[in-house]
Amino acid sequence: MATRLAEISRQSDDTGRLTIVRSWHTDTEDEIDDVLAANLTYKGLTRSPAYTAETWNSDTIEAGFRVDLTFEGVDKKNGRNRPEDAKWNYAPSFEKEPIEKFKGIDFLVENYGGNEDEKTGRITFDRQIEKSKIEEFVVKRSGHWYGGDRESSELVTNPAFGLNESGFLVMLATVSCRYNTSDPSVAQRGVGRVFTELPYNAPDYGIEDDRNFLKVPSQVEELEPVDGERWYAIEESFLVSDVGGWKPIVYRFINT
Repeated sequence: MATRLAEISRQSDDTGRLTIVRSWHTDTEDEIDDVLAANLTYKGLTRSPAYTAETWNSDTIEAGFRVDLTFEGVDKKNGRNRPEDAKWNYAPSFEKEPIEKFKGIDFLVENYGGNEDEKTGRITFDRQIEKSKIEEFVVKRSGHWYGGDRESSELVTNPAFGLNESGFLVMLATVSCRYNTSDPSVAQRGVGRVFTELPYNAPDYGIEDDRNFLKVPSQVEELEPVDGERWYAIEESFLVSDVGGWKPIVYRFINT
């Protein structure tokens, strides 16, 4: 005769995916099939086809088998099963941009002798520059003269030399959220559009400076059904723009 043991193991992750392992003791191998047939679901979770059956070896039960069944699905009570209950992740990074896109490029050209190619628009800087040119710039910024002879033509290394190759770094980021839903079509709404604010229950990451958010295609993973209903784990992602936002001539703006 099969006997349900008191032992139970329960694991749940942040997206609401739930795994429960329940154990039985059977006297014979034939009773294992009876346990399998009688326990296809448990609290809305579906039994996994895989199971374990081991010969019992303990001080209290000397014969029979221990059978462990695994039930998997979505924890509808405690899981994050709606976009409004999503769990968020913020992943910032730096990326290199051409120096021509630097907002202060006119300032660099004027003060560090930048040369613009009329055909390509690329800007380069001479390897050396007159020391007095840099010192004149210091005067403009501070109102005080720190150098020696203001007429000196001594050449020094140009601080802007090589910027056409090294470019400059800008901070970008990817913001993503995960949730479960029975309607996977919600994940694709707004893909390719720019949002002025993050949707749902997104926290305040302090993202300012006129940045906005471009929604990229979402990832959809089907979960075990719940009471015959299909469920999906959704991961939506948004690319945070550089200062000034994604170009409005390319992306259509919508409000959340």
